[in-house]
Amino acid sequence: MKTKSCCNLNYSVNSIPTLYWISLISGLLLSVFLIFITKKRNSSSVSQPTSILKRNAVKPEIRVEKLNGESAEKDDLTIISGIGPVISNFLISQGISSFEKLSKMQPKDLQDLLLQRNLRLNNAETWPHQAKLALSKQWPELKTYINELKIIRK
Repeated sequence: MKTKSCCNLNYSVNSIPTLYWISLISGLLLSVFLIFITKKRNSSSVSQPTSILKRNAVKPEIRVEKLNGESAEKDDLTIISGIGPVISNFLISQGISSFEKLSKMQPKDLQDLLLQRNLRLNNAETWPHQAKLALSKQWPELKTYINELKIIRK
């Protein structure tokens, strides 16, 4: 059997393929282990997908009346054109939970707040005015205003 010497180490020429396969298999096993550990760490720190959040969305729990004039126990910020359930829940989490608070906000502040969370917004500039109409229970005027906004957006 032929032996070679390298760096003061003697090894058999026939043992090279065996060492190659051992190191290759060891490397593959280590890679699989590291991928498994990385995925396990990432899955525990990632938040729930948006679709799950939408299904489990919390409804606003504040006093107000609905557009049709019926009394309700909750403010429904989704009455405002451009505010859906996701934006409504976000505004509530930021302390803007009633038409009164929304009517006192500046449009620029609302846009900045929504952009911080990368929420798509339709037209936050009209939200305070719509909230003032809802706060003063001017339902016909609010409906007319929303319809005018829809015409303008077309």
